[in-house]
Amino acid sequence: MTRMWRAFWTRALYWRFWLFQRHRYDRLTLETVDDITLLILPQVFNPALFRTGALLLEVAKAYITPQTRVLDMGTGSGIGAVMCAKITPHVVAVDINPHAVRCAHINALLNEVSFEIYEGDLFAPIAHEVFDLILFNPPFFDGEPQTMLDRAWRSVDVIPRFIAGLQAHLSPHGFALVVLSSKGNIAQFLALCADAGIHAEKITQRDTWNELVVVYRLGMKK
Repeated sequence: MTRMWRAFWTRALYWRFWLFQRHRYDRLTLETVDDITLLILPQVFNPALFRTGALLLEVAKAYITPQTRVLDMGTGSGIGAVMCAKITPHVVAVDINPHAVRCAHINALLNEVSFEIYEGDLFAPIAHEVFDLILFNPPFFDGEPQTMLDRAWRSVDVIPRFIAGLQAHLSPHGFALVVLSSKGNIAQFLALCADAGIHAEKITQRDTWNELVVVYRLGMKK
C-alpha cells in the first residue's frame, strides 16, 4: 500500500476512533474479545479498540499446550493471560501499571480462570523464573509516558531492557512472541536483537490499511 493511502487511512481511522470509539478509551467499559469478557478500567489499555494484541493472541494459541509455562508481559487488561489460562494452568502475568494489575485480577474472576499476577517493571517481579513462551505487546513509540495508560504506547527504554533480560527467562527451548507496528522502529528492534544474540523470525504480518502489524518469534541463536 502506498504512503499516500496509508496517510489517508490513518486519518480516516483517527476520525472513526474520535467519533465512535473515544467513549470506550480510558473509561470503565465492558468488552468482549474472542469470547473473552473483559472489564476495562480507566488507565488500562483497551484491546478491543486496537489490532496488535488480537494478532499476537491469534499466533500464540498455536504454541500453547497444557504443559506450556507462559509469561504475559505487560498484561494490561489480562486478555492474554486469560486466553492462555484456558489452555494451561502455568500462566504468570506482569504489569507495571497498578490499574492493569487490578483489571487483570477482575478479568480472571470474570472468566473463571486462575493465574499469577505481579505488579512490577518487566522481569523484576519474576527474577528467577523461566518460561517456555513469553508474550509481549510493547510500547513501540519513543518518548516519556505522561500517564499510566500512556505506558502502553510509549517508552524510552522498555524494548532494549526487555531484550537484554530475555535470555535469563527462557527455558532451554523457550521463545518469545513480540508484536510490533510499522509505526514503530522495527529496524532498531531487529538490530537490538542481533546485538543481544537473539534470533528474530517474522511469523506473520497483517496489513491493517494504516499500518503493518508484525509478530516476531525471538529465541537464542544456537
